[in-house]
Amino acid sequence: MDKWSIYHQLISNMDDSVKVADVFCGISWTAVLSDAGDLGMAMTTASYGIAKNSEIMIGKPLKQVAKLVKSWNFYDASIGMAAINAYYNTPARLKANNCFQPNRDFCTFGLDLKDKNISMIGHLRHEEGLFAEAKSVNIIEYHPQFGDYPATASEYLLPQSDIVIITGSSFVNKTIPRLLELSKNAFTIVCGPTTPMHAELLEAFSIDRFAGFIPTDIEEILSLLKSNSLGSTYAYGERFCLDK
Repeated sequence: MDKWSIYHQLISNMDDSVKVADVFCGISWTAVLSDAGDLGMAMTTASYGIAKNSEIMIGKPLKQVAKLVKSWNFYDASIGMAAINAYYNTPARLKANNCFQPNRDFCTFGLDLKDKNISMIGHLRHEEGLFAEAKSVNIIEYHPQFGDYPATASEYLLPQSDIVIITGSSFVNKTIPRLLELSKNAFTIVCGPTTPMHAELLEAFSIDRFAGFIPTDIEEILSLLKSNSLGSTYAYGERFCLDK
């Protein structure tokens, strides 16, 4: 499968008429505000160089800016992914898909974790003891901490996993196609605020669940981003869970 196909599907289904109203690039999160009043977010991923001048994107079609997600400058790719989420991750789509996830639950809710081999791409917040009955829990990181596995371990661990949880920021760094390929025999979850709520991707790319975030209190989120705070945005929106 063409490694770009997941990006092509996301971008091609966007409406040309929606425009960019503003762009915010913070140390933790990047956000794009559409002229429809919707805010899309993506984790700011460190890269070489600097991001494009965000002011030149204002007034451009959201779909055009979304194409930056394919850039190998990850600052620009973060803007592109935020533009994609400004189109897909909206309160209207949340309501239409009837897919609300309570804030107190992790993305594995409803799953039997007992005796399962679980792999997580990235350090993902979850309640203490959640995986107590799992057979194994492997955390795979590009910048591993003590006890983590390095990124190259994905090639070995994911095909042997029962459940794979992938951070949505993998769309930005371009690892998502390979991670999904390696996880094809597992129950696969893509989670976090960078995750796009686009149901057609679930069947097309063997994803079992999207677990993401819809910004609703946009003023509070923008205030958080502008302060370059490392705080969580979850208090200012709704989580969603979209299953295959």
